[in-house]
Amino acid sequence: MSFNKVIYGGRTLIDLTADTVTEDSLLEGYTAHKADGSVITGKFKGGSETEEIDRILTSGLTDGYKYFLDDGTIISNDSVNGLKLTKTFSNDFKTCTAVLTNEDNTELGRTVKTYSDDCLVVTTTDHLGRKLVKTFNATLKTCVSVLTDVEGMQLARQTKTFSDNGSVIETEVVYGSQMT
Repeated sequence: MSFNKVIYGGRTLIDLTADTVTEDSLLEGYTAHKADGSVITGKFKGGSETEEIDRILTSGLTDGYKYFLDDGTIISNDSVNGLKLTKTFSNDFKTCTAVLTNEDNTELGRTVKTYSDDCLVVTTTDHLGRKLVKTFNATLKTCVSVLTDVEGMQLARQTKTFSDNGSVIETEVVYGSQMT
């Protein structure tokens, strides 16, 4: 039997009802309690390997050779580590799919970035199923970025506001349980 709230003498001692942890967001092998009180074991494969995959999918390979094909495809090879990053474009270049493979051609990660027709909304879905949606206002003075997990639960929201001359950027970041 799971419990998600403990009240003793009219005072709440433990209340898990607003917790947002899931198996996919908890580091692999660690245990915690979900909002319903049930015990879960983490499945998230964090750590340096995942961080390196994220970095490469976001920023590209730093060493090696780059090939540009006639259809717009970009292939980057890292001869030292045997990695290959392939970026293909579709939907009139409004969708970019980046796939990272190792020397055995095993897929290590994939990121899909999609631009709206007016290019004011950029949606990036990473290899773990997390989604980052950046929405710019028409004057490009405000950008709201929302990060959600694989289940669509909002993990963080960042709002950036730019001054008219671009010299001042105000940033507000709100994480998980702090969001209203």
